[in-house]
Amino acid sequence: MSATLDDKLLSKYYKDACVVEVPGRAFPIKDIYAMEDAENHVDEAVNKVLEIYTSGIPGDILIFLTGQDEINQAIDKVTRKIDSSESTLVLPLHGKLNEDEIQAVFTTKNNKNQRKIIFSTNVAETSITIDGVQHVIDSGMVKEVMWDTRRHIRVLKIGYTTQSSIKQRRGRAGRTSAGTCYHLYTYDTYQSLDVCSRAEILCIQPSIAVLKLKHLDIVDDITKFDWLESPSNNSLQETVKSLTWLGAIDSNTGKLTDLGRSMAKLGLEPMLSVMILTGQKLNCLSYILALVGMLSVVHNIWWRGDNDQSKQMSDEIRASFTRDTDVGGDFIALLRIFLEWQGIGERRERRKAWCIKHMIRWKSMTMANSLVRELIYQIDPKFQVHLTELNDKLMERIVRCICAGFFQNLAISNGPIHAGYQLATGTTDTVAHIHRSSVITFSRQAPKFILYHEIININETNYLTVMCPVELDWLNKSWLDSLPRSPAQCAFDNYTFVNLGPALLLALVGKKCKKVPQLEEQLHVLFEVDRAQSKLTIWGQSEKLFNAQQCLHQILTRERDKLRNELQEFHIVGSTRILLGAGAEPRLALVEDEYIKIFLKNLPKNITEEQIQEKCQLYGQVQNVTIIRTNYNNNSASVTYATCNNARLAATQLSCEKWNEYQIYASPSYTRTSVDTNKQNYKLKAQWFMTESECTGRIAFNNLQAAQQAYQLLTNRCHFRCQFEINSINPTAKCSWPLKPHYGHAIVNFSTVEQAQEVSYTILLL
Repeated sequence: MSATLDDKLLSKYYKDACVVEVPGRAFPIKDIYAMEDAENHVDEAVNKVLEIYTSGIPGDILIFLTGQDEINQAIDKVTRKIDSSESTLVLPLHGKLNEDEIQAVFTTKNNKNQRKIIFSTNVAETSITIDGVQHVIDSGMVKEVMWDTRRHIRVLKIGYTTQSSIKQRRGRAGRTSAGTCYHLYTYDTYQSLDVCSRAEILCIQPSIAVLKLKHLDIVDDITKFDWLESPSNNSLQETVKSLTWLGAIDSNTGKLTDLGRSMAKLGLEPMLSVMILTGQKLNCLSYILALVGMLSVVHNIWWRGDNDQSKQMSDEIRASFTRDTDVGGDFIALLRIFLEWQGIGERRERRKAWCIKHMIRWKSMTMANSLVRELIYQIDPKFQVHLTELNDKLMERIVRCICAGFFQNLAISNGPIHAGYQLATGTTDTVAHIHRSSVITFSRQAPKFILYHEIININETNYLTVMCPVELDWLNKSWLDSLPRSPAQCAFDNYTFVNLGPALLLALVGKKCKKVPQLEEQLHVLFEVDRAQSKLTIWGQSEKLFNAQQCLHQILTRERDKLRNELQEFHIVGSTRILLGAGAEPRLALVEDEYIKIFLKNLPKNITEEQIQEKCQLYGQVQNVTIIRTNYNNNSASVTYATCNNARLAATQLSCEKWNEYQIYASPSYTRTSVDTNKQNYKLKAQWFMTESECTGRIAFNNLQAAQQAYQLLTNRCHFRCQFEINSINPTAKCSWPLKPHYGHAIVNFSTVEQAQEVSYTILLL
């Protein structure tokens, strides 16, 4: 019986059966609790390690943290403070290490004076013994996955563990000798924790258990079954509803169908079972079994290393398996990995070398392969797996199998990739983002509809994992019709404003896109700004998109007019300034204390440029108004008038006014310069050609579409004779040579010995 089992709960279930405890042999353990709970358990753990290390007390140290990131962070801090050498080994221990890294934790020390400092997740809680550990530092924290019955998603949370887990952790210090457990929390905190962990059936959707109970025909109403710890009625009802849509339960009788009985025998998640059974019908079972095997280890396939360079290399290798994200997405990418791994032969050494080369965990691949063999034995022991290169027709059948199993996991794009997806079965405010491990992240545009393997909540953000782009026509029509909102109507369309130009785009969205959040909230659309191409794409549902499009056209027209009327003030010499308009056309010269622009301060927080212009026009023609937000409650603005007299009058009169109980402050705006006024601030360079003009010109565009539009404009409206041509000149290659002579030698570094040997062998053949 597990040491973490709640014996009182089990005894009560069996009508107060007696409990007999047989204690195991253990050395005494001293508990030291903190005076107060740690604010940062990683830093506190590191400090405690350094305290033990510098005290000279012998014995290895085992530290419990929540995950790989915390472990890497702690190791980095410790190795900076101590000499990590042959006398001191600082090691990680978690589920994403390779065999050699794990073996280093359990390897017998070279000499008695050598000390190990091991940072571990809860994998070291049970079933293993690390010789020499005399000190355990327990953060009291754990990262665990819970099932959210309200949102129907898995939630990954970091929080306090249970009393039973803490007992298991402290027990690591008393396995081979007396030890000490340092708790980074108070004894009162320990007393307040749950005694045991929640039952697994409360942390997942109980679909497998419901299928099994229905298959055994124990009870008709699943909510009345005598559970040891019962899932909520809502969770059970949702499970039955999901199984009914999959065809496992008859909606009239509540009994299992033939399909449901076949699913129950497989003992897998129902969606995976349907996918397998559909693969049998469509003659692609080998591929579906391989896919199911890969899905079982999907969260632990890639080895990304512990530095930015190795992570970048891992991402590049992952991208190499992505040939077409529009067909099958992550599902097909996983299948390609399995096909390539299996295609190198059965030899363990070759498969392991392939995994190292592609930064893939060999252990995960062997686990996936073992599941494939196990499923074959359950389905048909005589079945032979036959896998060949994927083609279009085969991938179409595989995607149909995915749709048959996962059609209820439909998500609808919110437009740009960063905006994420809305769930077809969720509320309108349930948004999930693409997980960084998905090949969809390599796409320029998010697919409109996708099916996902699962959704998980990490740090209050929902993420979709393993995604497959689909069309609605491929899915269960009856299920689609039952949804409260039609996915087609929920889908976002887009409209793109092109050739806006940098100045107009800046006027519309503001510096660093500061105006975008307000515009998105006002227009109920999402913005995607491309400054390099000077274009703006808006995303929204059809009706809202049309209204936003009309509104933005009006805003752009107004901003264009403002840009045409905009005047830029330049200092010339002394107090003389010149105002230049569009096309650098001189409009006005200012001398001494003349000005045409004024600043307004302490404006009401919700005031608009139109309202400011309406009030300022009482004193003369206004050329331009620009709001400058200083903070939420206090705005300022610049107002440009057509003449100096108008500006002077406005500066005098507006300083005496109150707008919405706000006292307005108006002041003249002069161009200021730090250049000596006795010197010219600008130079004018004029150039004349000695020959007569041929009245021809050439305009070069970076964008083909912009060039075509300009050609049409100049030809049709301006009646110029134009010739359109595409410059096909290839870019030139720039080569450089070192000044020092070279000796024909070069050094190439490899990550592994196997890579070096493989390249050396290839070069010898050449």
